[in-house]
Amino acid sequence: MRNNDNVVSVGTPCRKGDGSNQYLTQIKKLRRTIPSWENFFSVEANNTRMNDWIRLDVLGEPLAQKYSWAIPDDRSLRILSEFQPLVEIGCGKGYWSHLLQRRGVDIIACDTQSFEDSWTEVPKTLLLI
Repeated sequence: MRNNDNVVSVGTPCRKGDGSNQYLTQIKKLRRTIPSWENFFSVEANNTRMNDWIRLDVLGEPLAQKYSWAIPDDRSLRILSEFQPLVEIGCGKGYWSHLLQRRGVDIIACDTQSFEDSWTEVPKTLLLI
């Protein structure tokens, strides 16, 4: 897929070692393609809202599967880094842990599932409490 300011390319290969927040970059590109982004949760009816929700689902879901459900930004990563050492329980593919590790944060990522395309080492862990 061509990659320019108006195209979201979900299949772009990741350079896992560069430390950039590729997920946030992709979401910002997606946001520019949805004019009513700011009004998604408005009570006012909008004729294009359903189409925009479908677009978000079709383009956003693969991004969530590739990276994580929540979208990390610089502020959240900076705040978390103040509380190290950290353990991320239920990390999925470890995208947040990956970004924090690139910032020098002491963090261990763990999950009950393992993924071949994880962002960082994620041992399959069963936590007993």
